[in-house]
Amino acid sequence: NTMLTEAIQMSRIEAGQVQLRRSPQSMSSLVRAQLERLAESLEGRKVAVEVPEDLPRVSADPEFIGIVIWQLLNNAVRYTPPGSPLTLRAHMEGSEVVVSLADRGPGISEPEQQRIFEKFYRGKAHRDRIPGTGVGLTIAQEIVRAHHGRIWVESQPGKGAKFSFSVPCAPKESSA
Repeated sequence: NTMLTEAIQMSRIEAGQVQLRRSPQSMSSLVRAQLERLAESLEGRKVAVEVPEDLPRVSADPEFIGIVIWQLLNNAVRYTPPGSPLTLRAHMEGSEVVVSLADRGPGISEPEQQRIFEKFYRGKAHRDRIPGTGVGLTIAQEIVRAHHGRIWVESQPGKGAKFSFSVPCAPKESSA
């Protein structure tokens, strides 16, 4: 049950009980794993994946960053028209890797963009027709913050939305 799982994750995260087990992770592997998990829901949708294999490794807990990627993909599937394309990219920005997921859905209004990461907040247009608890993005935000990263959305109504998050790179391994 997704809603129960989300509620449990949220309460653990809020209680500061996220014990991150961070290690150097390949973002392309993390992304691939979640695309595989969601393969069924993504069927019939064009997903352009631009995540270079040679990006520096990030310092991340694979399970938790997996939840963030899954959450963004799952939301895109739920809130955009079936069959509309998605673009998943990752690139270096300073000492972080930034992952972004762009959709061509209805977009998100300016006031809603301010509130979308709040707990239990759900966009007006979707409140009644799409099941969910409204905590998914809050969970994602808390996980990203625990990793010392950032998460944000850029959108224009009618032109889709682009959700992005950043994760610091893992320290360079010194050659002994």
